[in-house]
Amino acid sequence: MRNSITLRLFLVYDLSAADRDACLAELNGLLQSNRLIHTVGRRLPLHDVALGHELSERGEVLGNIVLDIG
Repeated sequence: MRNSITLRLFLVYDLSAADRDACLAELNGLLQSNRLIHTVGRRLPLHDVALGHELSERGEVLGNIVLDIG
């Protein structure tokens, strides 16, 4: 499956404010309609932010590492 994937990376900081707003609106729409699925691999309390960074660098978590701030 990896052979059929194309990655095109860009910095969001290089986008104009209007383009950034349009991208966020499209992403929000995709998330709300369940057409864009994200995977939460691990949830950690905010005080474990260093652990989250280490897990990410070691590649030990498949999916997003979410920090709970509340």
